[in-house]
Amino acid sequence: MADRDPDRRRPAPATVVVVQDGPIIIRGDYDLCAQTGEPIDPQRRTIALCRCGRSLLKPFCDGSHVWAKNTVEGQQPSA
Repeated sequence: MADRDPDRRRPAPATVVVVQDGPIIIRGDYDLCAQTGEPIDPQRRTIALCRCGRSLLKPFCDGSHVWAKNTVEGQQPSA
């Protein structure tokens, strides 16, 4: 008989995807900590971490890389 107790579920392995010219996407069960070791509450099971350094929500991505890339290339950011 299968174990149906939700508290005894196995953790889903974390997957990490590095998006070209974008954030790092993390899905699954993971621990997120600051460099000091303090835990950071991700508030969800899938997160996007900033790689460009321009996010106002660090360590999370807020899409600023799109604006920065368009500005560098002389384009207007898309809405």
